[in-house]
Amino acid sequence: LFDQIEQFAGYGFNRCHSVPYALIAYQTAFLKAHYPSEFMASLLSCELDSTDRIQMYVDDCRSIGVKMRKPDINLSSYEFEDLDKQTILYGLGAIKGIGESLVNSIIKGRKDKPYTDLYDFCLRVGSNRLNKRILTALIGSGAVDCLGDRKTLFNQIDPILKKAEQSLERTQSRIKDFFEEDIKQEKNQIEDDEVDFDVLAHEWNALGFYLESHPIESKKEEVRKMCGLFISELEEGTQIQRIAGTLVHLNVRQGRHGRYAFATLDDSSGRLEVSVWSEAFDTYRSVLKKGQIMVVEGVVEKDSYFSDKNKTTYKMIAQRILSFDQARKEYIKYIKLSINNEIDDVALLTSKLKEMSSTGSGSPVVISYTGKEAAADIELPKEITINITDKSFKGLQALCGKDKVDLVYYARPNLH
Repeated sequence: LFDQIEQFAGYGFNRCHSVPYALIAYQTAFLKAHYPSEFMASLLSCELDSTDRIQMYVDDCRSIGVKMRKPDINLSSYEFEDLDKQTILYGLGAIKGIGESLVNSIIKGRKDKPYTDLYDFCLRVGSNRLNKRILTALIGSGAVDCLGDRKTLFNQIDPILKKAEQSLERTQSRIKDFFEEDIKQEKNQIEDDEVDFDVLAHEWNALGFYLESHPIESKKEEVRKMCGLFISELEEGTQIQRIAGTLVHLNVRQGRHGRYAFATLDDSSGRLEVSVWSEAFDTYRSVLKKGQIMVVEGVVEKDSYFSDKNKTTYKMIAQRILSFDQARKEYIKYIKLSINNEIDDVALLTSKLKEMSSTGSGSPVVISYTGKEAAADIELPKEITINITDKSFKGLQALCGKDKVDLVYYARPNLH
């Protein structure tokens, strides 16, 4: 093998490089094939400070059938660990803002028994080592899922940190507080001022990518209406096709005619590489934000580089790129609200719709009314239109009912 490699090496300088490179390539390929979890865990542990590389290697793990378990304060170490041949445990050191000294304190605190709740965690690790930023990162990453729901834990941060700090002060002063409130009773009380916890946003902030969550999962029905196809259903064609997905990778390069980019979209059914050439990149560069859902229109071609006899891979040449809210505004035909004669307060519905109205710049609203003896679709005046965002969509669902709001999109031509 080495003799053949030396024959292909053009001159002496390359020869001394080609042989050791070939040997290393052979060794690492052997390890990846026969010891996948051990090899990938070691590889990931070498890149704790590089979010992009961790995401790339996590994707590689999934492609070879290795499962990545989310971080866990009761199980994880600072680095990635192989649990068995097909499973890797995420390292706490790869969570943004979590240092090695803190992880050592977490490991030391659980030595005798696992943490049972957030207050117990703060007490044993030490409230002086923890703050709201650190706890938010741990909760957002999923490392504290073993202690409860993320939203509930997030809303407990301030009172529990305060309680743990008071407990630490009493311990240091050796003063017993006979009037100490029961923390468990306090935790079970329903708080009216709970703050909403965006699981997707906090997971992205903590890890730099989506490990278990996927922002498009809750929008699959809408994506079907908007685009007609998912990535896994794409076929080569000369017509313009539309696809929606989360931007998971973005590689920007400099060419002779300006900057261009290769973007990777993921819609949970598959992944698609999108080529954004210089003219399109200059026009839509502000939309290209990692972690965001975007809608791309372009021509789908066969990717000869990644295709083989067993699987055909496609790529897209982008012509238009829109954010998901921009695509909603452009492609929604009208918003359909279904009500019947059992509605309690028509005046309230009307006033709320007027409050949400964007005075003609949003999507038209149609009331689909069903009575005892007749039914009709009533288009509201042109002054009452609504810009659909996640917030306004949830507001309409809260007003009319979750199953009573339908976003009607324009039909998609040329669908196979």
